[in-house]
Amino acid sequence: MVVGCLVGDGGFRRRVAPACCVALSIVLCSTVVSLPAVAAVSRTPNFVVTASTRTLAIRVASAAEVHRRELAVRWLGHEMPRWSSPCRVLVRPNRPRAAGATTFSFRRGEVFGWQMTLEGPDDEVLESILPHELTHAILACRFRRPVPRWADEGAAVLAESPAECRRQKQAVRRLLETGQQIPLAKLLSMSEYPADRRIMLSLYAQGVSLVSFLVERGGRARFLAFLDDAGRRGWDVAVRSHYGGISIEALEREWVAWVVRSAVVRVVGWRPRAGGSAITILRGQSPEGTAVSTSITPSSSRLPGDRQSWTWRAPDPRRSVR
Repeated sequence: MVVGCLVGDGGFRRRVAPACCVALSIVLCSTVVSLPAVAAVSRTPNFVVTASTRTLAIRVASAAEVHRRELAVRWLGHEMPRWSSPCRVLVRPNRPRAAGATTFSFRRGEVFGWQMTLEGPDDEVLESILPHELTHAILACRFRRPVPRWADEGAAVLAESPAECRRQKQAVRRLLETGQQIPLAKLLSMSEYPADRRIMLSLYAQGVSLVSFLVERGGRARFLAFLDDAGRRGWDVAVRSHYGGISIEALEREWVAWVVRSAVVRVVGWRPRAGGSAITILRGQSPEGTAVSTSITPSSSRLPGDRQSWTWRAPDPRRSVR
C-alpha cells in the first residue's frame, strides 16, 4: 500500500501534504506515528526502524536494505543512490492481521517524507508486506509522480509471497469466467481507487495479471517506458507504440487468452473466513480495519501526473485469511 502527498497508499503512500491535503494527511499520519509502549530502534543508511524488540528492529532494517537493493535492480536495472533522509518504519507488535502503509510526497519532481507502517506476523511482514511497500517506493523514485493504480499495486503484489501471487491469479481467472472484469480501457485510465469493494478486488487481481503479462511480453524496461509514454501521450498511443501497433481492445484479447492458457495452481493455506464482522478488515494498505468507502479519494479523469503534490490512501482489499 502506498501513501503519500502522494502516497499511495497502497498503498499507499502517505506524506506530509500541502494545505489542500491537510485533513487527509492527519488521518494517514496518525497510523504511522503511534509508537509501541516499549520501543527499540535500528538504523541503516536508508531506514530507521522502530519495533517492540531490538532483534525485530534489526531484522526488519536489514531486510529493508536487501529488498530495496534487489527491487531496484529488478525494476530499474541498477541500485538506487542513498535517500537524502531515511524512511521511518514503524513495526506494530502483536497484530494478527498483516497490513502495511507507506507515505511519501511528490512535489516538483521530488519524492520525500518517507514513512512506513508494518504489522502482522513477523515472517509475513518480512516476506510479503515489506517488499510490497518498498516496491511502491521504488516506482515512486523512478517516475517521481503517482503511478497508475493497477500498475502500482500489480507490481507491488508481485513482490509478495508466491502463495499471494497465485491467489491473485486465481482471482482474475474467476473474474474472466464470470464476466466481471474491469474493461481494459477503463482499468488503464483509473487514477483513483474505486469505492466499490468488488471493483477494488478486480483492480488488484487484474493489475497483478496485467503487469505479469506485459512484463513477460516485453520486459520490465519496456513496461516502465510504456507507463511513461502513457502519461505523456495517452493509453491508446502508448499501447500502439510499445506492444506491436495494436489497439487497447486487441491487447485485451491477447491478455485474456494468456490468462486462460496460464496454469492455475491451487493455493494451500488460504481460505475464506466463515462469518465475521460486517466491516471488512483490509490487508496491506490500511493497517486499521476500515470500511473501504471511508478512505477513498474521489476519482478523477486526469492522468496521475496532473497535480504538483499528492496524498493518497487506498486500502489493500484482501482479507486476512491465513
